[in-house]
Amino acid sequence: MVIVSSMDVAGREDLVAARVMSTTSPHALGGLMSVVGEAGDQIPALTVICTYDSLNKIEETQKTGYDVPPFDLAVMDEAHRIAGRSDKKWAIVNDVQRIHADRRLYMTATPRIFAAPELAESADLSRPRRWRPQGPELDAFTNSMDNEQVYGKKVVEYPLATAVADGRAADYRIVVPTLTDTDLRRRLNLPAPGTTATGGTTGQDGKDDGALRTTALHLSVLRAMTEHGLKKALVYFNLVSDARRFARELPHTLRLLAKADPDLVPGVDPQLFFAHGEHTPAQRADIFAQFAAADVAILANSRLIAEGVDIPSVDAIVFADPTRSVIRCVQALGRALRLDVSGKTASLIVPVYVPPGADGENILGTAYEPVWAIACALASHDHRILERLPDKANRLPKETSDVIARRWRFDFTVHPERIAQAMDLVSFDPRDPAVSRSRRLGLAAARSYRDQYGHLDVPADYTDPTGHRLGTFITTMRDAAKAGRLEPDWIAELDALGMIWDKHDAAWRGRLAAAADYLRAHGHLAVPATTPVGAWLAEQRHLATKNTLEAARAEALTALAADWRLPHGADWHRKYHLLRAHLAGGADPATLTRDTQLAGVKIGSWLHRQLTTWPTLHPGQQQLMTALGLTPEANPLAPARRARRTFEQTVQLLELFLHREGRTPAARETIRVDGDTVKIGAWLAKARTKHRSSQLPDHHVRLIAALFEGDWTAEDAVPAVLV
Repeated sequence: MVIVSSMDVAGREDLVAARVMSTTSPHALGGLMSVVGEAGDQIPALTVICTYDSLNKIEETQKTGYDVPPFDLAVMDEAHRIAGRSDKKWAIVNDVQRIHADRRLYMTATPRIFAAPELAESADLSRPRRWRPQGPELDAFTNSMDNEQVYGKKVVEYPLATAVADGRAADYRIVVPTLTDTDLRRRLNLPAPGTTATGGTTGQDGKDDGALRTTALHLSVLRAMTEHGLKKALVYFNLVSDARRFARELPHTLRLLAKADPDLVPGVDPQLFFAHGEHTPAQRADIFAQFAAADVAILANSRLIAEGVDIPSVDAIVFADPTRSVIRCVQALGRALRLDVSGKTASLIVPVYVPPGADGENILGTAYEPVWAIACALASHDHRILERLPDKANRLPKETSDVIARRWRFDFTVHPERIAQAMDLVSFDPRDPAVSRSRRLGLAAARSYRDQYGHLDVPADYTDPTGHRLGTFITTMRDAAKAGRLEPDWIAELDALGMIWDKHDAAWRGRLAAAADYLRAHGHLAVPATTPVGAWLAEQRHLATKNTLEAARAEALTALAADWRLPHGADWHRKYHLLRAHLAGGADPATLTRDTQLAGVKIGSWLHRQLTTWPTLHPGQQQLMTALGLTPEANPLAPARRARRTFEQTVQLLELFLHREGRTPAARETIRVDGDTVKIGAWLAKARTKHRSSQLPDHHVRLIAALFEGDWTAEDAVPAVLV
């Protein structure tokens, strides 16, 4: 084994025992490679280890005069370092004319895929700078790791989710400690912005913005470590000066907090370490060793600790500055995913400082940009974040909701739907952060408007209470969608809020909603034409009759009510549904009479007409009436068939009359019995006639005669009750 390095391996007994050599000479290396073979005087196998910076030494072996064979296998670890511009120094490993190898194997946890111009990071992500090559333009797409002509086919993929499930990597959670400007000043006993401690005004705060943010970062990190029981935290900054300031001022923050309010002092007292690029390898190794040995420690750095740094006891990563770099995020997170104990859960801490006047719980607001910038980078690495994104209508199946609840930790209650929405936004991965910010703020304003008013019919000139021009945003989204410039995922995101893409169609939908309200209240769409909804429905029926109503609109109306066109006339439908609602409310059809009225409508008379003219009804009308159980055969209005009264029963009625009236009934006299009219006078006259003609049976004669004194057949017969 040969290491292409200036290191003197003779001083390392372990390397000598393993027969490891070192050299920086292409001539010496070429000589060794030329004697690899199966002959007795040859080297049976040779492994060459080098950095990407030393690839030129490998290339130069071809020019030494030796017959240098190609490598059987070239293994490129951390292969994402190779991708990008094809003319960069490290990319020569892909050039088969310069580095000879029969096979190439590329390994990385963070493959670099170029789908758009690369955006280089700056410390201030609000104004990112575009990276431009010097000299002729070179296409980074050709050296993208999804280019199979360069990198070949993917042999195996081992996702983070699988590694966690297999117990080879720790799972992680995202902790978002939030500190408002008001809370920060209260903790440190500082005056509000623009005032002095005694209530006067001042041109500047006692602490500048940078100092306040550093102090807020101190408190947020310490609180997160206390609340989640974290022991070892790596804090990443964009600038070395910020990392140095963080480490230098943390003790001062603790002293200030202890003096202002001892009860608020966090429960951890960590050792502080700071590593930067000017440290020698030995110094860095010593810092890392002390950090690993400490019980509770924080190590601040600026983009320094990434590949090759293995400290399994690290259980927290803190991103003090926003970053959209997939490689930076994933490589940093990887420092905490190393397992040291079973069941470890790493914490990715993204502190949020909420400036004065901002809503601390608006997770789509400007203050939370660092959270979603980092989530954007993680989304490309952890498929569990992205696998559900296409379905905005069902954003939260239980499995996804459980993952979100387990993974995200805010300082206040956030419904998983809001977190899922924010994660959906980062899936667009726009290369222009200004576009991402505009969309996120626009969506936050749209959600607030929808929550307040129940719709997104936003006036074009509307500005919300925070100053966001929501009307302009909505109009811009409509124009972009009409021009085909809006991504399907973003359209789905707005649709989930009830986006109105066409104002004219929205007005039509509004009328449809009003018709639906009327239908729910009355059970039909026979709306009086004198009302706005009735006039609109009449217009839709007219268009349908002329076959000029759009098919989609006709389908929407039919889905609302199959009989929306009132095929049997408005009056018939109104009365039918009035009766239907009456019966559906539990009324017994048997209680209906021809005199029944409902809401001032003579529904009994109407029902009588339907049942007595049944053959003339349209089959559809007959079907509707039958559905109510109202047919000629089951007519509740028909008079009931009563059993005929016996002679004896009528005699009893006559006796009651005589007792009540004290006289004989006249020939045309009637009485009411159980709702029926009994012609008692005519009955008695008929009985007399039958008696005179000897047609009345003797026992009937005796029954009547017992009620009178003397001749009962005489017109002036006297009731026995008067004697």
